[in-house]
Amino acid sequence: MPSEDDAINEVIMMINRALDEPVQGLTADSQVLEIKGLDSLAMERLAMELSEKRGKELEPLAFAQVETVRDLAAVLRS
Repeated sequence: MPSEDDAINEVIMMINRALDEPVQGLTADSQVLEIKGLDSLAMERLAMELSEKRGKELEPLAFAQVETVRDLAAVLRS
């Protein structure tokens, strides 16, 4: 299992791959819903990559409760 810092860095890279235009300055405490360009299509791409990386599909409620990049990292580590 990756460390929390490694998981946060991986999630930031995933977010930027999901976006049409990468965003600079994302941190563990960045609010996911406030990330510029993170629309429903980008969220779907992000969810798919998280599922692939974890080796199992995301629980819908787990993804719905995500507020920050740190929360997404916790999903990745679970």
